[in-house]
Amino acid sequence: MYRPTEIVYRVINDDLKKMDSMDLRQIGWVRSQWKRFRSTLCVCTGIAWVICCAGIVLVDRENLPILLGLAFMLAVVTGLSIYLLWTIRRQLQALDKQAIKRRADGGV
Repeated sequence: MYRPTEIVYRVINDDLKKMDSMDLRQIGWVRSQWKRFRSTLCVCTGIAWVICCAGIVLVDRENLPILLGLAFMLAVVTGLSIYLLWTIRRQLQALDKQAIKRRADGGV
């Protein structure tokens, strides 16, 4: 069974292999999908941060396991979001380079 990071890595590598045969319209479409995913990720991350922080503030100090669980969830969400945002940035840069190469080769 694959770990989640292996699945993301395989999807990214498959996308990079497919990019070699793309024309400019396809590159633009894929780029817009990555931007849409980035905005969805930012919204979901913000919602998770609000839920975790509100829970940490509202839970009594007597419920230490709940506080630790919320703090752990906040850390995991933050780390995963940073990783995914970095991946999105790399994908967008690769698409930009691919589009520049296509334009230079006369693929407009």
